[in-house]
Amino acid sequence: VARKLAREYGESLSLEYQAATDPAVAVIDILELESMAAEERAISVALANREQPVAGVDGATELKLLLRGERLVLSNFMPILDNLGLRVIAMKPYEVRANGASVATIYVFAVQDGQGRRLELEHRASLLSETLLAARSGDVVSDSLNALVLTAGLHWREVDVLRGLAGYAFQVGTVPSRLAIPTAPVK
Repeated sequence: VARKLAREYGESLSLEYQAATDPAVAVIDILELESMAAEERAISVALANREQPVAGVDGATELKLLLRGERLVLSNFMPILDNLGLRVIAMKPYEVRANGASVATIYVFAVQDGQGRRLELEHRASLLSETLLAARSGDVVSDSLNALVLTAGLHWREVDVLRGLAGYAFQVGTVPSRLAIPTAPVK
């Protein structure tokens, strides 16, 4: 099986991807692409802090978005990352081609927190991934309250409850605007 995958993906992955990606990381990407195909999933998100530079940037966290059968629209996606409190430093897309056609794209983002540091992933990686997927699919509103996932470690559903409470606070006249709470400065 390993030889078959190596032969298949050796021809499918660009030389640029092969040069920029550690072989152990490439194996993880290939296994995830195979899993996505078997489960008929169109999207996967992974976060990692690696020793080597991410998309040519030192001191950044790798946010990897794998898409099958569609292209990423950056003007739709970047506000989601911004609302999560992430600074995007760089991005590199790598197409996975079979028989001359694109079957998937691996997008590698170099991201940092609002203070320019790598992300603390031990307790936040799954929360960030879930929130990103929920915001992209429209299951949750993408606004600045989503930064609480990164800064406070809240689940996106908890943030959604706070969003509802903020709307209620506006309706009863406690705050002057619907935007008063989501745009309040964080200390």
